[in-house]
Formats: sequence, C-alpha cells, structure tokens
Amino acid sequence: MTGLGRAERVWQLCHPDLGDEFPPLRSLDALPNNLPVQLTTFVSRDAELAELAELIQRNRLVTLTGTGGCGKTRLALQSAADAAHRHAGGVWWVELAPVRDPDLVAATVAEALGLREEHDRPLFDTLVEQLRGRAALLVLDNCEQVLDGTARLLDALLVGVPDLYVVATSREPLGVPGEVGWRVPSLDEATAVALFVERAREGRPGFSPDDEQVEAIARICRRLDGLPLALELAAARIRLMHPNRIAAGLDDRFRLLTGGSRGVMARQQTLEASVAWSHDLLDEHERAVLRRLSVFPGGFALDAAETVAANELVDQYEVLDLLARLVDKSLVQLDDDERSDTRYRLLETIRQYARERLVESGETDVTRGRHLAYFLELAERAEPELHRPGGPTWLAHLEADHDNFRTALEWADASDDREPFLRLVTALTLFWELRGHLAAGARWFTQALATDDVPSVVRARALWGAAHVALYSDDFETAMQRAPEALAMAEALGDEWTTARALNTSGYAQLWFDPAGARDALKTSVELGRAIGDDWAVADGLKMITVAWLVQDDHEGLSHALDDLARVATRLDKAGVLPLPLGEVKKPYRALPARLSRNTPCSPNMFQNHQGALSRSGRP
Repeated sequence: MTGLGRAERVWQLCHPDLGDEFPPLRSLDALPNNLPVQLTTFVSRDAELAELAELIQRNRLVTLTGTGGCGKTRLALQSAADAAHRHAGGVWWVELAPVRDPDLVAATVAEALGLREEHDRPLFDTLVEQLRGRAALLVLDNCEQVLDGTARLLDALLVGVPDLYVVATSREPLGVPGEVGWRVPSLDEATAVALFVERAREGRPGFSPDDEQVEAIARICRRLDGLPLALELAAARIRLMHPNRIAAGLDDRFRLLTGGSRGVMARQQTLEASVAWSHDLLDEHERAVLRRLSVFPGGFALDAAETVAANELVDQYEVLDLLARLVDKSLVQLDDDERSDTRYRLLETIRQYARERLVESGETDVTRGRHLAYFLELAERAEPELHRPGGPTWLAHLEADHDNFRTALEWADASDDREPFLRLVTALTLFWELRGHLAAGARWFTQALATDDVPSVVRARALWGAAHVALYSDDFETAMQRAPEALAMAEALGDEWTTARALNTSGYAQLWFDPAGARDALKTSVELGRAIGDDWAVADGLKMITVAWLVQDDHEGLSHALDDLARVATRLDKAGVLPLPLGEVKKPYRALPARLSRNTPCSPNMFQNHQGALSRSGRP
C-alpha cells in the first residue's frame, strides 16, 4: 500500500472456505518516514522501478543521474516508498536543492532526521552514532550543487553505519567509493503520451484526445525527448491550445513551456529555468564546449567534437575530458554501440538552450564554419573510399552523420563563398546514389549550381555530380543537360577526372537510344580512367559497355565486354581497390528486363541468358 497518497477503506471478503488470517497491510503510515506527499499521480514506470528495486536492495549507495526534468526525484521517491518495508529504521527524505554551502549538507541531513548538533562534537560523529543500528534508508535529493559536501558526508556515514542504505539524485555521480550510478532514461513514447494526457486532464477535466490529437501529442513527446518536466509543462497548455499548436510552437519551447505549479521550486516552473540550473553549475570551459556542440543537429563522433569545440580558450586535447564531464553532468548523451564507434548527442531541449548561449557569445559564425570545414574534409576523404572494399563501412559512417551534412550544406549555401558548397555536394555524389538519397541530392545540386556560373574545375565536377544523380533518379532531361555542360567545361579546363566521369554519365544516358555511340563515349571514359588511375571510371565504364551490347542484343560483343569487366574486377579486387562491390556490378542487370521490354527489341529471356553469362564469368 506504499503508493497510496491518502487513507483508503479496505474491505475483507469472509467465507468459511476462505482464510481470514492475513499479515498487517503494509502502509507508509505504519513505517517511520518523512516522505513528501505527492499531489499528482505517478504514471507507471514499472520496468525502471523493478530495476531500481533490485539495485537498492543489493547496493548501499545508488545514485540516480540524468538531465534536469527527466524524473529523477519522482522515481527516487517512489522507489523509496516501495522499499520502506525493508528498512525498520525508516525512510528519510532530505531536500538539498536550497543548500549552496557544501559544509551545510550534514546539518540539513540532521535536521531532516530530527537530530540536534551536540556542543564540541563534530556533527559527522553525531550522525554516525544516531544512525548506527537503525537500518534506515536515506534519500538525498538534488545533490549536484553540493557534490563535495555530500560525498564527504556519505563516505563517513557508509563506513560508520554498516546497515545504512542511501539513494541519491544528482545530475552527475557523487564519486563515492561503492556508488552505483543509474542514468534515468527518457520516457518511452507510450508512457510519455499517458503522462501528457493525465496531466492535461488536471487542467482540462474530461480531456479525451481523438486520433488526430493523439498523433500530435506523440509528436510533442518525441520533440521533447520524453522528458517528464517538459511534457507536464506542455500538457498545461491544453487548456488554451490544440495539441497541433503546441507541437508547432516547440521551435521556441522556452517561451512556450512556462507556467509550472507555484508550489514547486522555481527551477521547475519553466523548462528554461530547469536547464539553466544545470548550465550555471558548469565552469567556463564546460560552457564553451557545450554551446559549440549545439551546432550538431544529431549525433557526433569525438573527432568532430574536438575539431568544432576547440579554439584558443579550449585546447583540442582538452575536449575529451570536457566532453566526459558533460556526459557525467547529464548534459551530453553517450550512445555507446559495440557495433560502431562511440557517438554523442545533445537532447533537443539542451541543444536549443546551448544554441541560444552560442548566439549570445558571438561565436555562431566561426563555430559553424569549423563544422562545415570538418564535414567537407570528411566527405572528400570518404569519396574515393566508397567504391573500394571498405565502402560499406564508409557509407554507414556518412549515413550516421547525414543530419550534420544537411546542416553543413545549409551553412555553405548561406555563405558568400560558393566553392565549399560545390565541393561538398560533389563529394557526396556517390553517397546519395548508393544510399538512395537521390531526391535530396538533386535539390542540393540545383541550389549549388544556381549561382556563380563562372567556369572552374569545382563547378565542372559539380555539373557531373548533378548529371550522375539525375541519371539514377530517371531524370534524363537534367542528366542530358548537365553531362554535356560538365564535359565541355572539363575539356576546356583540362580536367581529365571530370572528363572521364562526364563521358561515363553521357554514355550511360545515351546507350538506350544510341548504344553504338554510347560505347564510343564509354570506351574513351575507360581509357582516360586507366590513364589517370580513376578505378571507378574504369570499372563503371566497362559495366555500362556490357549494358550497351545487351541493349543491341549482340551476344558476341557482350561476351567480350563481360570478359573485360571480369578481368578488371578480379584485378581490382585482388589489389583491394575494387571500385564496385562484386555484387554491385550485377545490380543493373536485375532492373533491365522491364526496361528492355519497354524500350528495346531485346527480350527479357535474352536478359536471363546474359545474367547467366555474367554468373559463369565468376561474378556473384
């Protein structure tokens, strides 16, 4: 009965066949405690409570950590109430939020326990003596601003009082020997929606959301990262606003999410005050790194953080330590997946707050410039690797940073210097093709090529990229416009790399209506690729030559072309630089039957024969 907030009448069913001897009902009223009465319902977090119950039973100090508003206090309170029957000495709640002086922690605990300080005797000794043998559970809430004082006291109490158990809440671990830290997770979507509806009904009794409103509420829950405090503040707006309006207003969430209960601490009355509480506890270097990390819209790797967050104030090698401290303080989330590199991220609420601090600092332009420079370098480093054996790993790496590339492209587009914009869209050409982001790639190429039509190698390569993405998007009109433009500009500038690739794209687009002419262009592309060492142009050109023969229904030409492709693929595979995964070479043929049946006299059955020839050539 530990969850009851008030007395309830309990009825017992009596029958001759039923037992009538039961142990006394467990209730907080029957156990010594000073747990604060809660005026709102506790929305079930059964999995978390079960895990905490086991931890609290097996460990003498469990610290609940997490960002502000994640529900640490309410979980600690409920867990303490659930564990009360195991602690004959009582469950004692100590609120440390008002305490600023670490030396006053012991006095605050003594006051909560009803103990008086003895003259000429250290308070630590008094607490140890009074608690020894009581088998009590002590709950210390909001320890983060008095970490040193809390750690000193608990170190003494846990050593001097063997049967004392402690639950603490803090935005970072206490650093006491034997401490078990437990990071409070965000609410899952179902629980978050349930909490929102429950709190909305407190301000608007009878609120029963329809399907459209439930969808909007779910969107609110996702945008607010499942943070209970943010959800409760948003739910309070239901009295005046439709859920769709609330969801739309979350881009300016710190203005929208105000007006919490007057009965709670000031830092819980608005979302901004809650985040500011954590921010104010940071030192200058931690604040600098946090605000610079706000330019990452999604996750980020350590090397990206080191590049973007470092400057004359913060050394690049110092970023790792500062990042670790921000993780400990629950302001940066750690996404540790054994299958991939460790990545970090900011909850959107924290990111918005930090971004406002970045604007105030006047560092926005330089920080976003470093972000753009890092991801431009990453894209250009990855581009030649995408068609080599390590290509899948590189593709996964780029996909993980897709949001960051979008942000970098937006900043490049807003800049007066168009060259980084052209370079970045071009470096991502094969990424957009191979990961299926063709529509997005086409939009970025359109924007990048819309201005500054001065001939340059960078522009010529971007024209080829636009043609290549358009071709794989079945936008032949754009492909046939951009490919000749790229070829003409590249030949005029003596850019053989772009010339080889533009011939490749032109040949592929041409082969459906002029296969003989396409073969000539593709052969030139292959020869030029061999001369300059562009393995992609060689292998992809040979692959397209086989398609040209296939379109013409020429078995003999196709046989020779397949032999050439197999020899090149084998050589490049052995050298560890196969521009296309062996399976990728075969991919275009799978799409050919339907296209051939529409556009050429070649029959789908003949395509099957050529597929068999490809398999017999040793290709998978």
